[in-house]
Parts: sequence; C-alpha cells; structure tokens
Amino acid sequence: MSGSLSGHTSSDVIHERLYIECKYRQHLALWGWWLDAVTHAEVEGKEPVLVVKEADRRGELAIVRLEFLKELLDGGKEAGRGL
Repeated sequence: MSGSLSGHTSSDVIHERLYIECKYRQHLALWGWWLDAVTHAEVEGKEPVLVVKEADRRGELAIVRLEFLKELLDGGKEAGRGL
C-alpha cells in the first residue's frame, strides 16, 4: 500500500528519515550479481554491498540487505563493525 494513502508521504513506507520506494518484479537482472556478492562476502566473513552504475548516468546505487540498512540507521554494533 502506498504511503500517499496515509496523507503523510507519497513514498511507499512511512519513515522519519528515508523516502522509500518499493518495487516488485518477477525478474531482476541484478539478482544474480547480488547472489554472487553474497557468496563471496560469506567466504570472507563480510557484509555484501552491491554497487551499480548505469552508463551515461550520474551517481551510483548501493544495494544492501534491508536488515543491514536498519542496523546502520539504528547505529547498531554489527553494522558499524569495520565501517
């Protein structure tokens, strides 16, 4: 359900600091890249982060586990490890 129905925001999730847009698709091409990153991160005991950039477009996107993002926002010990 869209957050716009709440009257508080036009994002999909009501959050005090983030504008969160949610998308659901049958297939995402980047899923294979993510699974590769997860596999390699597990071997090294690290948290996976996938950074993607589109040619001729400014900026990059970082993809992380939602739980890890929550830890970062909460200032959790696990998330801050090594950062």
